[in-house]
Amino acid sequence: YHTYLICTSYLCAEPKSSSSVNTPISSLNRSTYGQSVTFTATVPSGLRGTATGTLTFYLDTVAKASPTMSGGSASYTPSPVLTAGTHAVYATYNGDSNYNSSTSPTLTQTVYKATPTITWATPTPITYGTALSSTQLNATATVGGAFGYTPVAGTVLTAGAQPLSTTFSPTDTTDYTTANKSVSLTINQAPLTITASSPQMTYLG
Repeated sequence: YHTYLICTSYLCAEPKSSSSVNTPISSLNRSTYGQSVTFTATVPSGLRGTATGTLTFYLDTVAKASPTMSGGSASYTPSPVLTAGTHAVYATYNGDSNYNSSTSPTLTQTVYKATPTITWATPTPITYGTALSSTQLNATATVGGAFGYTPVAGTVLTAGAQPLSTTFSPTDTTDYTTANKSVSLTINQAPLTITASSPQMTYLG
């Protein structure tokens, strides 16, 4: 390592040293949509000590934050949370009185789609002959979307334990997957009703 002085008139100054930035570290790579993720980048110390100043974090080539470093490191937490898919994250060190600026390699952050939560309580038993309706087909989800049921509303099922199922299709197909759920519905036997065809009877003696 050699030190060269730059002199102007009677003043001499040592030139800045080069710097480097490590690839940002993700607190949770292969995360799921809705989870918070923090990225941390570090400028390794050189012969002129610990680097100071700021790091600018880029998300998909867009500058997002320029936090001040502490101990040569800085962190950034995207808000709102990252959408599902892959994202490119890198950091640029902006330099200080001892070190020149530099840019890190790029980290690829993978975010998986989230699965909506479906709530569907076991329906109250019904009697044979009662058609399925919204009373039984009443599932709800944590996000907006549409339900498709099997069997469909209006179906009359035979007596016994009958399976009901639903497929939920979210409105936000970028960040959420489809979801499925099943419940069992008890169909009670209907009482038998006997009706006399004639109120009169004839006896032969």
